Amino acid sequence: MGRRKNAAAVTLGRRGGRRGGPARAAALTTEQLAAAARNANRCRYDPAYRLEVWRRRVEMARSPAARRRAEERVREAERAVAALAEPADPLGDAGRGE
Repeated sequence: MGRRKNAAAVTLGRRGGRRGGPARAAALTTEQLAAAARNANRCRYDPAYRLEVWRRRVEMARSPAARRRAEERVREAERAVAALAEPADPLGDAGRGE
């Protein structure tokens, strides 16, 4: 049987989460906000940078479960980086003449 959550705590957490992002954005300078957006963009679209970020998260993980999740993300990022390093074969296997 699963644990029951305290409804009041859930409500407070949800309310804080809704307020947190805009409050943080309002507290940042334009340069800091731009740097955060650049970092998010790099993490989203640059597999090598994503790999670097996840390797740092493995080192910072506090629990074994968090470490396992981060290690799985590292493996996924390594596969993405390796796929980009392989030369593209536009014809696939059909162009090898076998």
